[in-house]
Parts: sequence; C-alpha cells; structure tokens
Amino acid sequence: MKEDKKNIADLLAEIESLKEELYESNSIVNAIKQGDVDALVVSSNGVPELYSLETADYTYRLLIEKFGQGALSISRNGLILYCNEQFSKLVGLPSEKITGTYIYEYFTNQTQFVSLIEALRYGITKHEILLKSENEKTFPAYIALTDLEPAVEAIGVVITDLTEKKKHEEALIRHQKELEEKINELNKINRNLEEFIHVISHDLKEPLRKIVMNTSRIDGSYFKEADTKAVNVMKLSALRLNSLVDDLVQYSSHTAQEERTEIDLRTIISEVIEDFEIIISDKKAVIKTGKVPIIKASRVQMRQLFLTLFQTPLNIAKQISLL
Repeated sequence: MKEDKKNIADLLAEIESLKEELYESNSIVNAIKQGDVDALVVSSNGVPELYSLETADYTYRLLIEKFGQGALSISRNGLILYCNEQFSKLVGLPSEKITGTYIYEYFTNQTQFVSLIEALRYGITKHEILLKSENEKTFPAYIALTDLEPAVEAIGVVITDLTEKKKHEEALIRHQKELEEKINELNKINRNLEEFIHVISHDLKEPLRKIVMNTSRIDGSYFKEADTKAVNVMKLSALRLNSLVDDLVQYSSHTAQEERTEIDLRTIISEVIEDFEIIISDKKAVIKTGKVPIIKASRVQMRQLFLTLFQTPLNIAKQISLL
C-alpha cells in the first residue's frame, strides 16, 4: 500500500514537472510570435547552442529597404500596410504618410486596380501601369504582384520605374526613324544618279561612235609614222571611253552592282598608263610593275582605284613602283 502511494506521488510530481516545462515552452512560443524573443540558447549534450530568430528577419527587412524597386505589402482591397524607402521616393511622400492609404490612389487610372486583383486570381501577376507622384507628375512603371496567402493575409507588390527604359526606347525608335529617312533619301539620290548616268551615257555614245567610225575611215598610208600612231591612239582611246561608259551604266544598276568578274589587273594597269601617257611623257616618269594577280572584282572600281593611285604620285614624283 505504501509502495502504491509512493508511485502515485512520483507520478504526480512528474506530471507537475511536465506541466511546468509545457508552460515554459508555450511562453517561449508566444514570445516568439509576439517578437519578444531574438534568440534561443539550446543545450545539446551539455553544450549550449545559440539560435538567432531576429537575424533572418532583420536581413530580409534590410534587403527590402535597400531595394532598387518600390516594395509594398497591401491588403486585398488595396490598403497599404507597408512600403519601402524607394516607393516613397517614387511618389514623393514619406512612408508614414503612405501607409494607411490605398495603392490605387497613386494610379492615374484608379479603376485599373480591380483588373490587377482579378488577373492575380488567374496567375497573371505582371503589368505596365502609369503612376503619379505627389506633384501629379506621371511616370510609367512595371508592377508585379504576389499573393502571400495563406501564410499572410496580404499581397506583395514590387514596382519598377520604367522612365529611363522608355526614354531609351523612344530614342531608339527616333534614331531608327531618322535612319529610315536617310536610307530613303539615299535611295532617291541613287535613283536620280542612275537616271543621270543613263542620260549622259546616251549623249556620249553617239559622238564616240562617230569618232570611232571616222577614224576607221582615215587612210593612214599617207601619214608619217608619228601621225599614224596618234590616230591609232585616238581610236583606241575612243573605244576605251565607249567601253567605260558601258561599264559605268552597268555598275550604276542595283542588280549588276553586286556582280564580280575575273579581271587581269595587268590589263587595267596598262589602260591607266595609256590614259596618263601625256603626263608620264612630260614628267619623264618611270612606272614599274611586278606580278599582279587575276582577281574577281568590279572592273570600274579597279580602274578607279589605279587611276587614284597613279594620279597623285605622278604630280609629285618621277617614279612609281607597283611591286
């Protein structure tokens, strides 16, 4: 009997001890919920371990405050429960004046808020809107909403100012339009130039044809050797000029402009030397050429290239070397 009473007393004592532990645990839980506890020290095998409850929350809050975007938490009817410093800067009001107001008060179109909440139900969380600041200045913004239920009865909102982005987009569109206008202007100039070349070529062709025809009729048997050479040079020059006119007309065409043919650069150089025959003779210049390749290129462009390469040196030097 005494043994039974002792066992009952021990059980009652153990129950009281468990009640005290439970009460202490409940007190800690309530303190954690109310934010009164920053850390817990837990003894594990006689070794105390510190668990901070405040650090993670503090880091999170610090991150939100340092956000480059506006951050808010709102109720489902739009009441602002919290906003960070960046949103205060965007709308030009201190956070204490913003908290307790409604987010749609900062929309240029307040009825848009209903559409945002309705879209959130279907998983559509991101939108572009127009916001207004305290001085009624409007600016484009990107708004993203996150439903925080059931953990918290609130909606998280992140707002990004799109002012600079829109400026860059508008500048890009403006530059693109200017570029298109310049391209159209250039195309118009090219068309006019093409028409001009065709007209000039037609006007040149007939006199050249007469020169070639009449030089062919000249009887060279009565000429001295120098006179015969001069007539031949005149005839060859007229034929080459006629060929150049044809090449120019072909090159001016948009379709033919991209065509490339095999060209022996020795032929081009020889023609250019003949064109500069008089100045070469006057300057007593010497032109030396090495091996030159056969390439695929525009005949007109290659001729213009060597004309340019020869012209300036012939005016200042007596020897040109193409090695």
